[in-house]
Amino acid sequence: MNDYLSKKLKTLSFIAMIMVVFIHSYNYSLYLKSDFKINPIYLAIEDFISFHLCRIAVPGFFMLSAYLLLFEYQLTVASYFKKIKKRIQSLVIPYLLWCSLWAAVFIVISYIPQLKVYINNPIGLTSSFGHLLLSVYMHPVCYQFWFIRELIVLIGISPVLYYLIQKTGIIVIGFAYLYLLFSPFELEVLHNSSLLYFLIGMAIHLHKISAISFILKTNTILLGMLWLGISYLPKFPIYPCAPIDFAAPIAILTGVVFVWKVYDCCKKDTFLFKHIEKNASYSFFLFGIHEPLLISLKKIGFALIGFSNEARLLVYFVLPFLVYCIAINTAVYCSLKFNPLYKLFVGGRT
Repeated sequence: MNDYLSKKLKTLSFIAMIMVVFIHSYNYSLYLKSDFKINPIYLAIEDFISFHLCRIAVPGFFMLSAYLLLFEYQLTVASYFKKIKKRIQSLVIPYLLWCSLWAAVFIVISYIPQLKVYINNPIGLTSSFGHLLLSVYMHPVCYQFWFIRELIVLIGISPVLYYLIQKTGIIVIGFAYLYLLFSPFELEVLHNSSLLYFLIGMAIHLHKISAISFILKTNTILLGMLWLGISYLPKFPIYPCAPIDFAAPIAILTGVVFVWKVYDCCKKDTFLFKHIEKNASYSFFLFGIHEPLLISLKKIGFALIGFSNEARLLVYFVLPFLVYCIAINTAVYCSLKFNPLYKLFVGGRT
C-alpha cells in the first residue's frame, strides 16, 4: 500500500467516524415522544444528514475492514493465525477494555441519584454474575461496539468467506443481498447487512468488479446526485418481512465511491483538510468515547434548554462538535501522559 492510499484510508475513516457521531445525534426517537407538534423541516434536516448523507459510514467501515484484512492474506493456517493475532491486539483487547471501562462508569453513576437520570440503562450489582457479564460484553452500554463485536465474528469466519468470494466472485454477494432483503432471520452476533458489506469489501480487493469500475468512471457531481436520489427511493412492504429497502445497498455503495472520488478532488493544503489529517489518528478513540457520552450530554442539554423543536435541532448540531472536541483533546492528553495504556485502548493505532 503506497503512502497516498494509506493517508486516504486513514482520513476517510476519520470522516466516517464523524458521520457516526451525527447518526447517533439523531433525535427521531425523542420526536416520537413529543407531546407537541413536530416541525417537519427540522426533522427532515436531521433525517437528511443522519440517514442519507451519513448512512454510508458503517457499511463503509465493514468494506474497508475486509479490504485491509486481505493484504498478505492466504488460505493457510499460518496466515490466518497471523491475522488473528493482529486483530486480538487491534479489536479484541480494545473491545474488552472499553466495555469494561464504560460498565464501571455506569455502575458508579447508577448509585448516584443526581447523575443516574443522565444515563440510559443504569447497571446494578444485584444481577447474577452471568447476567452482568452478558450486559457488559454482549450488550455493552457503549452500544457502538456492536460493530467491533461483529467484525471479530467476521474475521473469525474469514477463511470461509474468502474461499466463497475467490471461487464464486460476486455470486455469493448476490445471495447475501437477497438474504438481507427477504430473510426474517438474523443472528444476534451478526447482522445480515454486516455480512453483505464485508463480502463486498473482500470482493473489491480480490476482483476487479465491473460495476465498481463503472461507478468510478462516472462524473463526480452526477454520482453524488445519483447517490442521494437512490437513497430517497421508497421501501416496499413485503409480507411477512418488514418493509424492504431494495435500493439501500446500491445507494450506500454509490455513496462510498462518491466520497472516495471527492477525496481525490480536494485540495490537500486547506486548513480543514490539514486539521482532519492531523487528528485522523484519534479516530478509534473518538469511536470509543462518543457513546454514551453523547446521549448523556444530550439529556443534560435538554434539561438546560428545554424540549422545543428549535432546542432539539440546536442540540443535534452542537453536541457532535462538543463530543468531537472532548474526544480529541482527551485523546491527545492520554496519548502524551498515559501512552502505553492509551495504545491498549486504541489497539496500537497511531
